[in-house]
Amino acid sequence: MTINTDAQINQTLLNTLSTTKEVTPTINFETELQRQLIDNLKSQQDPTQIQSDASVEEFKRQLASMGASNYLQEQNMKKIEELIEKKKEELMDSLGLSDKTQPPLSEEAKKTALTTLDTLLSDYKKQLMEQMQASSKTGSTTTTLASLLQTF
Repeated sequence: MTINTDAQINQTLLNTLSTTKEVTPTINFETELQRQLIDNLKSQQDPTQIQSDASVEEFKRQLASMGASNYLQEQNMKKIEELIEKKKEELMDSLGLSDKTQPPLSEEAKKTALTTLDTLLSDYKKQLMEQMQASSKTGSTTTTLASLLQTF
């Protein structure tokens, strides 16, 4: 009877050890599977997300180097320059200075139109600068902040 009891104890120990050995590879497999999935997800990152991260880092770098006030001023100046370029295109079309104008303007009319264009653009730039200064004098940063956020 002792032999039979010892055989049962040995068999029980073997069963316990064998299930423990089976669990370890399963745990290792699950860990490896998770690691592989994470690696795949990292390698398949959205390129726009990477570009967005780069633009955020560029924003942080510029903000740290210039300071908030100077950065906002620079952004506003860029916005003003963009608006002036759009306005210039519109005015050139309306004054007949574009290449599409038929019949082309005479030299004297062209000089007059260019002078008018320069005057109108300088007035428009002054108007935009006054608007920017007025918003900064009132302490209202909502308009400048809104224009800044539109760039992102």
